[in-house]
Amino acid sequence: MTDQPERLDSWKAIADYLGRDVRTLQRWEALGLPVRRLPGGRGHSVFALRREVDTWMLAGGAARHADAASAAAAAIDPLPVPPMPTGGPALRRWIPVSFIALLALAAWRVSLAPAAAETITVDVSELGVVARNLKGADLWRWEFPSTEQAVLPSPHVPGEIIGGDEPSVLVMMAHGLDRQSHQPTDGALRQFSVGGQLRRTFVFTDAWRFGDGRAFSAPWVMSAAQADTAAGPARIAVAAHHHTWWPSVVTLLDAEWNRQASFVNSGWVESLRWLSPARLVISGFNQARDGGMVALLDAAAVDGASPEEEGAYRCRNCGSGAPLQYVVLPRSELNRVTGSAFNRGFVAVSADGIVVRTSEVDRTNNEGALMDAIYEFSSSLELKSAQYGDLYWDRHRALELEGKLTHTRETCPERNGPPSIQVWDLAHGWRTIRTQAPRL
Repeated sequence: MTDQPERLDSWKAIADYLGRDVRTLQRWEALGLPVRRLPGGRGHSVFALRREVDTWMLAGGAARHADAASAAAAAIDPLPVPPMPTGGPALRRWIPVSFIALLALAAWRVSLAPAAAETITVDVSELGVVARNLKGADLWRWEFPSTEQAVLPSPHVPGEIIGGDEPSVLVMMAHGLDRQSHQPTDGALRQFSVGGQLRRTFVFTDAWRFGDGRAFSAPWVMSAAQADTAAGPARIAVAAHHHTWWPSVVTLLDAEWNRQASFVNSGWVESLRWLSPARLVISGFNQARDGGMVALLDAAAVDGASPEEEGAYRCRNCGSGAPLQYVVLPRSELNRVTGSAFNRGFVAVSADGIVVRTSEVDRTNNEGALMDAIYEFSSSLELKSAQYGDLYWDRHRALELEGKLTHTRETCPERNGPPSIQVWDLAHGWRTIRTQAPRL
């Protein structure tokens, strides 16, 4: 078997790989096909990773949505994703980096109540929400307020269905755009019945103060939400970050959507997952320590903040609680050599524990080459392994050839993976823990 590149660098390459025409794949993208867009590419420069495409296909993505694809594409024409700004955490323009992910919703496969065993798909445009059956027929539509415009992310982010006696649909608009002023508006989490009735809406109205005297308030950009139904009526964990600056907040909503508690992080929270009714894991970035982060929270004692030392990044009006454990994941060698943007951690839960992938983008490369590290943790956030992915070593070799690195993978100081992480817990405070044995 010959080695094939992991990355498919154009619509044509993706189409050849799947044996479909480009127009079909562009319709599938609106239904969840994992296609990525390059910063500055005007919406047409795309690529995909074989493993992500394979996973989507094996999960039934193409077959599941084939009948609905044509109708969905005709009714919903997603806007191109704006180019990613080049500024750091404090951006020069009002449009934040997160604008590539302004609407955390794509297509869902929804099982209705047992009495109406039908599957629906829910699609979103900048104008509103459309639910269809698998044959593409409209079931219901809901329009966003006429003063508001949403921008779709690429790739699309799955939404969530809350099960139980009365199943419902969660729609998270991470950010809006005022149609007259073109200024950003708050993100919103909405709950619909499977019949299309709007039940509830949640918007962050927080104002958090920090050690240097600064206060950060709306608008807030929602980045993640997930319901926990394992222990009875659904609770929802939802995260948001400031639309321009670094603070973020994670809050819990009870079954009636009343806020129960809030955890403030000095850095953007990008993803979250329930491990159990008692445990929530969050991930993203830590501004104070300049690295990716992952933290384990006690769902019964969420009120608090990330464990920062005295200074600009310490929250002043937060609760007194603390995470069970907080881990900072370092910038990689390639991230430092290229002087690229900070890494961010994205969390997933497996049968064996927690997997966190840090995503770094090489800003010196016109194609926005990805560089990633994969960390495996136990369910109590004890580190099990840390290593770099294949794309990381591909970029390492390219930088060797460009003369930006003077060593090979075999002689690289980080050839066995990230050398250390920083860990905080209440008993020990901050510690540096080696992930690999020293190599001579």
